[in-house]
Amino acid sequence: MKPKIKVWPFQWIGYLFLLTLPVLSIFGYFDENMMTEKTESHGLEMSINYPSKLRYGEMENLRIEVRNNTKEIFSHISISLSRNYLENFEEITFTPNVNKDYLVSFESIPKNQSRYVDIQIKGKKFGNSKGQVMLTHENRKIINQSIKTFIFP
Repeated sequence: MKPKIKVWPFQWIGYLFLLTLPVLSIFGYFDENMMTEKTESHGLEMSINYPSKLRYGEMENLRIEVRNNTKEIFSHISISLSRNYLENFEEITFTPNVNKDYLVSFESIPKNQSRYVDIQIKGKKFGNSKGQVMLTHENRKIINQSIKTFIFP
């Protein structure tokens, strides 16, 4: 006599769910990802390389590059990162140093040269972290770029 295996209809839903996780993993859905956003205005180009996906507790680098594509010197350049983006991270380290408003200032950027801000972050809260990176020149907003990172459990 053959043993009978009885499966309830709601159990099929569970089986399908359990099968989708490895399939999603094979196609890279759970992999960490880096994104690059580039924006240019008034001869200044801002490039942001940041994690679009990050695992909880993992360290990752975020880099902001500001390049002067003009033939003149830009002075009094500031880069700020919104607080609502950074509140989902811990052990945040800025190079160069930042003030309490997450603002980095550069005295000048000579023609055809770049300045960099390197930020090391560690995922603290699960879910989406959305924010803005703003570039100002002599207290006038030049570029405002949105960034978003999803932190996996």
